[in-house]
Amino acid sequence: MRTKIALTAAAITALNVSTMVILSAQNQYAAAQENGYLAADSAAADAAQQVILRLSGAYATALNNANVIMGLHNKGLATRTSVNAMLRKNLEDHPEFVGMYTGWEPNAFDNLDRKFKGNTDQGATPSGQYMPYFQWDSGQVRLNALVDFEKPGAGDYYQIPKRTLRPSLIDPYPYQIGDKQVLMSSVILPLMSKGKFIGICGVDIELERLQAELSAIRPLKTGQVYLYAASRQLVSGPENSKLGSVVSTDEISNEQWDMATRSEDYRFQDDRGMSRFLQAVQVKGLDAIWMLDVRIPRSTILEHAQQSRNVAITAGLMFLLLDVTLIGWIVLRQLRPLYDIKAAIEGTGDALSANTPGLARLLNRADEIGMVARSFEALKLKLSDSFDTLEANVHKRTQELSNALSNLKRTQNSLIEHEKLAALGAMVAGVSHELNTPIGNALTITTTLQAKIAELEKAFEANTLKRSTLANSISDLKELLQLSVRSLIRSSELISDFKQVARDQTSEHRRTFDLRGVIDENLSTLMPGLGQYGMRVDNQVPDGIACDSYPGPLGQIVNNIVQNAAFHAFKEAGGTLTITSALNDGEITLVFHDNGVGMSPSVQNHIFEPFFTTRLGTGGSGLGLSIVKRIATNILGGNITVSSKPDVGTRFELTFPAVATVPALE
Repeated sequence: MRTKIALTAAAITALNVSTMVILSAQNQYAAAQENGYLAADSAAADAAQQVILRLSGAYATALNNANVIMGLHNKGLATRTSVNAMLRKNLEDHPEFVGMYTGWEPNAFDNLDRKFKGNTDQGATPSGQYMPYFQWDSGQVRLNALVDFEKPGAGDYYQIPKRTLRPSLIDPYPYQIGDKQVLMSSVILPLMSKGKFIGICGVDIELERLQAELSAIRPLKTGQVYLYAASRQLVSGPENSKLGSVVSTDEISNEQWDMATRSEDYRFQDDRGMSRFLQAVQVKGLDAIWMLDVRIPRSTILEHAQQSRNVAITAGLMFLLLDVTLIGWIVLRQLRPLYDIKAAIEGTGDALSANTPGLARLLNRADEIGMVARSFEALKLKLSDSFDTLEANVHKRTQELSNALSNLKRTQNSLIEHEKLAALGAMVAGVSHELNTPIGNALTITTTLQAKIAELEKAFEANTLKRSTLANSISDLKELLQLSVRSLIRSSELISDFKQVARDQTSEHRRTFDLRGVIDENLSTLMPGLGQYGMRVDNQVPDGIACDSYPGPLGQIVNNIVQNAAFHAFKEAGGTLTITSALNDGEITLVFHDNGVGMSPSVQNHIFEPFFTTRLGTGGSGLGLSIVKRIATNILGGNITVSSKPDVGTRFELTFPAVATVPALE
């Protein structure tokens, strides 16, 4: 009977162990595979960000140049000298670009092509057509005239925007820089007047730096990143000899290309054992779609899963063998291990007692149960002695946990300070970019003023100055001076706002301030860096709400919520974030409401937790809203809540006293 029971127990144990081993191996295999896919997706997102950063910078620069040139041209104030000076200065300020240029239809710029015929030092063609091309040459900016703009192929940079009347991202083409040939691309905008094409404005991008950045991305150490242009030309990849070649449909079929274009990412396995991750890349404002191709050997993705599965299977087999052997030994020895259990529990033979109810009547039995009963009684005595030791250990562990909690709080505060400085750095970059436009406009207008004054001086010295000419010139000079003054005033306002916000956000000092003024100051320094997202912020906070509180921490809450909306709330441009406020019984309610995609209940439940983010691997630290919660409660003495519904929008409601109850920080 005992043998049958032992064999049955062994069979049941073996079945359970085998099932657990199989399930554990499958779970570990699936988890490791999914981690590999996440790493590849993260690498694709990082690479896409690099490409968008390069191309969007070129598009923004070309757009700024076109706006300034057309603004002067529409007012009749554009001259070849002033536009040349602006393009030269902008290229010197942007050494990351190879060249900047503009090109105009015959007599479309100033109707002076005949006057400038053959004047190449002004960027004119032999016929006088205005075609200035500024490019870097041996560390210097050189001026030449554009060539081949009427030829198909070589003149695509002019013919494509002329034909499509839309901003164009030209397919990569080889270009000789010194003794080295590199791949280049161009971002070109058509210039229109009264619905008619009159010229172009463009920026040339050298792709070697982008190729180096993408080559440095090695997902899971063995993966590689490829980049293709809209024409399927290879822009970046590990084999330089293939750069510029067109990828075949054997590598990426037309169906796979179309699927990746229509979705955020697309995965497939090729016949060479590679896991492929395609992600479309498109810059807002440009129609062309480029494609990222992240390739990782499937063996790399599954390597850890296979190792974990093998370890689990090996351990399970060993455990199963040990179990069967142990059960067999129990059968052969006819429950002999009970004596070993007795010796292990009683240890050195401590004295027995009969204080445990239900156990005393078993102590004098002569069979195996009696042995077990006496062993348990001895174990009880040992446990009694161990409780004192356990209590001391618990006290020691509690102290260690307290020290660990203190270290964690210090680390959290350090991360929060790092996040604040990172936000300030992003704000500096945005303000610098925003200052470039008014200062560049002021420089262009000043150059035009110089030219106008020179013309007046020349007419005066030649005694040919007419009263009507003088009156018109004075009117033009006044208008130019007004434009220059407005540009410089705008620059001064930006710098003033940035200085105030920078002082506030790098300190936590208490002062009296106007609520709308602090919000406007932060928005003016924040929005330049968020222009690429196409989000509009509507500040409806009324003037005159006076606060005696902490403007720096409050400004950080505004920045974090606005940035959070820009990064997460809108799938496409055109969204709006509205800011409103109310003052009741000395308490301010500040509401941020967007009309974006909203959040699910599961995301809302974790939104204020540190390191929680829905965009892991794409730049989100997960600290922004946890910092907002900490500032609202610990510094402003208030609270913040969130309500949201998918596809409806998100509403953050911040409440805090107009006069801070938290003591001023020294």
